[in-house]
Amino acid sequence: MLFAVPKMPRKRLLLTVGVLAALLVAALLVYISTHRGHFLVVTANTPVLRDFPTGPDANAAPNPVVAVIAPGPRYRVLGIRDGEVFQAVRIRLAGDVTGWVIIGPAAHVERSR
Repeated sequence: MLFAVPKMPRKRLLLTVGVLAALLVAALLVYISTHRGHFLVVTANTPVLRDFPTGPDANAAPNPVVAVIAPGPRYRVLGIRDGEVFQAVRIRLAGDVTGWVIIGPAAHVERSR
C-alpha cells in the first residue's frame, strides 16, 4: 500500500460532510442573492459587446459590437465583471444572444423592488 489513510469514525465523517454541504449551500445562496433582481437600465444608445471568443476562430469577428440598445427596456443582469477601472454586466438580448455592457454615465444597474 502506497499511502495509509486512517479510517475516520462514522460520526466525524458525517459531521465533516454535513459542514461541507452547509458551506456549499451558503455560498450558492450568496451567489444567487447577489445577482438576483439586478437589471440594466440605459439612458442613451449603448453598445453591447460580444462575449470574448476563444479557440481558433477567436479573431473571426473583428467587430466587438453585437448590438446597440436604446433607452426604455430593462435587461436582466446575468453576471457582473469588475475590472480595475471598469465594471461590465452581461445581459441577454433577443433570442440566445448575450453580450457585455460597460457601466458608465449612460448605463447603470438597478435592483428590482
